[in-house]
Amino acid sequence: MIEIKARGIIKIAETTYKLKNYKYYHYPPKVPKHIDIEVTNICNLRCIMCPSDKHKRKRSFMEFELYTKIIDELDQLGIKSVWLQVLGEPLIHKDIIRMVRYAKEKRGIGRLGFSTNCNFLTPEISRELIESRVDRLIFAIDAATESTYNLIRVGGNYHETVKNIETFFQIRKKLNISEPSVRLQFIVMQQNKNEIDDFRDYWQNKIGERDQIAFKPCDNWAATVENFILLEQKQMNVSFEAWKSRMGEINGRNKKVSITYRTPCHGFLFTGGSILSNGDFTVCGLDIEGEMKLGNISENSIHELWNGRIIHHIREKHMSNKVDEFNLCKNCSRTYRSLSI
Repeated sequence: MIEIKARGIIKIAETTYKLKNYKYYHYPPKVPKHIDIEVTNICNLRCIMCPSDKHKRKRSFMEFELYTKIIDELDQLGIKSVWLQVLGEPLIHKDIIRMVRYAKEKRGIGRLGFSTNCNFLTPEISRELIESRVDRLIFAIDAATESTYNLIRVGGNYHETVKNIETFFQIRKKLNISEPSVRLQFIVMQQNKNEIDDFRDYWQNKIGERDQIAFKPCDNWAATVENFILLEQKQMNVSFEAWKSRMGEINGRNKKVSITYRTPCHGFLFTGGSILSNGDFTVCGLDIEGEMKLGNISENSIHELWNGRIIHHIREKHMSNKVDEFNLCKNCSRTYRSLSI
């Protein structure tokens, strides 16, 4: 009986969600709001929650000439946000400081940033980043002890990472520059969930006023991340079949039934895309193999691809409840919503 009721409510929830977000889905912006640029797909670490070392694409660094072509168009389009990463560690690109400076010279580009594991965040690089006026950085640590760090961020050096970050804060303070804002990131997983308080306690008095300590759930990267890493939270489940089997699950405290329903992508597909290190423009920042690429920036403009036939077809399928026709989308946690009844 619960399952029959749940199915009816799911249908209502799906319809209500689409109506509520009608403008968002039916009238996507003619210009993307955000673009990821993968300056490299190479990384020095093999983190257990990241598919960076698992993809089959050719390892490469984006050529500076291709990068400037992309930035020049984004400048003309007036992009609000640019992130210099999809996979890979940006600081190992020999031109990363030059890339940041080039983008920051463009008035049409909004906020610029990237995430780093901080293993290459030397005092010299820290000073250059601060002086470049990059807007935001994510320092990815995910642990409060060396043993947990070594378990999660395989190949890294915990004490060197902590030292590099502390030195960065010291240099920024000495230069009396408020930017970039920094987010100290802790991706919560089975392996580190007991270190949340220790992580907060260690860093809370070391960060600046505009910085933050952020705890976030582990993304399933469209089912490329192993189940044993993810916490038992509904938004991290990798299988819709598993969701359907739990539709009648009851919360013992408030006796409410948890219902999970499917929606069109509420992320990249309607707001922005990703340009891979070889110039392929894909609709999704989780598309680590470029399976859903729209074309290549060497041959087409970003504006053409964003408003072209291929992406329109994908959006239509999402709006018609045919998400499962795309391998990348069918197991992605970003095509689910949940509610309690």
